[in-house]
Amino acid sequence: RPSRSRLVLLSTIALIVVVGCAAEDPDGPGPGPTPGTDFEDRIRQDETRVGWIERDEDGDVAVVATRIPVPADVPADPASRAGWFLDTYGGGLGVDDPDADVVEDRVLTGEPGTAEEGDALVVYDRTRAGVPVHGSEVRVEVSGDGEITAVINTTPEGLDTVDTTPTLSAEEAEAIALA
Repeated sequence: RPSRSRLVLLSTIALIVVVGCAAEDPDGPGPGPTPGTDFEDRIRQDETRVGWIERDEDGDVAVVATRIPVPADVPADPASRAGWFLDTYGGGLGVDDPDADVVEDRVLTGEPGTAEEGDALVVYDRTRAGVPVHGSEVRVEVSGDGEITAVINTTPEGLDTVDTTPTLSAEEAEAIALA
C-alpha cells in the first residue's frame, strides 16, 4: 500500500501542474473524443485546462496532467469516474478493455483538513490475459469536484507479447509447489 506521503506528493504534483496551466477554456470542454484519433488530440479536445502528457522511453503514455470533466450521468464516486476515464481514454494507455486489462486495487482519499481533502487516487493493477502484472499500475486522480486531474501509467516493456499459456497442468503445478 503506498504511503500517505506518496499520495500527497502525487496530488501536489498534479495540483502544481493544474494551477500552472492556462486558464479554463471559456467555451467549456469539447464534444467528446473522436474514435481513432491520437490520444493527445482526444485529451486536448475534452480538457478544460491545457496540461501535459509525458511518454516513457518506449513511447507509451506515462503521465497525464490535465482537467477533464466527467459527464453528469457518471456516478459521483471516484471509482466510477476513474472507470469512465479508462472506458473513454484507456486505449491510449494500453488499456483497450478495462474489464480485462486492469483490476481496481484501492482508492486512496485525501485527509480532511488537508489540501487534498475530497481528492481521490484510484489505483488499478494491470493484468495480461487475467494474470496479474506485478509493478504495473494505472493511477487515476479524481479531484474533489469530480474532474480527472492526473493519470500515472506504468507499463513494462513487451507486456503485449507475454505468453500466458500454462505449460503445466494444475496438478503438476500443485505437486511442484508442495514438494
